[in-house]
Amino acid sequence: VQARAGPMSRPKTVQPRHSTQMTPQCWPGDTMLPFVAVGRVEDGAILAHYTADGCDYDVIKDIFSKLLKAAAQKLEAGQRTRLQWNEGSVCCLMDQQGAILYAVITAVLTYPERLAYQLLHDLMAHMQEVMPSITNEREGDLTPLLHAKMRELARQYEDPDLFPQVQVAAFGMSTNGRGPLANDTMRATRSLRKRKYLFYVAIVLVAMLILMLIAHTFQGGGGSGAG
Repeated sequence: VQARAGPMSRPKTVQPRHSTQMTPQCWPGDTMLPFVAVGRVEDGAILAHYTADGCDYDVIKDIFSKLLKAAAQKLEAGQRTRLQWNEGSVCCLMDQQGAILYAVITAVLTYPERLAYQLLHDLMAHMQEVMPSITNEREGDLTPLLHAKMRELARQYEDPDLFPQVQVAAFGMSTNGRGPLANDTMRATRSLRKRKYLFYVAIVLVAMLILMLIAHTFQGGGGSGAG
């Protein structure tokens, strides 16, 4: 795995060990952020992870394990990187001590990079709050502690109502625009258009009412003058 720090305009490609399992069944179409994880760089232990329903964790685990091994040489404390994986990407953030690696998988490359890193920063802040010291924890020990927060962040950062820029990425999740998230996005878009239409209709009606009142005032004034 080759990675370099900072946002990358041309993400590198990550190849899993089993090429026949390149694309887990959970995307495209089912979720925008199917995997979030926290790992210790020193021994490559995956301390906690969230995997969306239906995803093949074994395949994703293979990728993240490779990233943990490479992170010690490729990333310095506080640095970040984005790697291409098939039609999606893996965004990684190293903590300020260079000890813990945070990662999130995006189902499509069009998912905004800024939001992915914002999610990881939020997760890191939560992690440091509830678990300020990581020493002897073993693989998976922190999943019960962090799973709910990881799931909350994943759903939050793929919600087009909270982050409108996610809508563009949602439509790129499948060539035919199908899938629960894409359908939700289309419904949200139609709802927004309907609200805009009603707003414009209300403006026209108010304008017509004002014109009628003005006309009535002038007519009333003209009648009084004639008398």
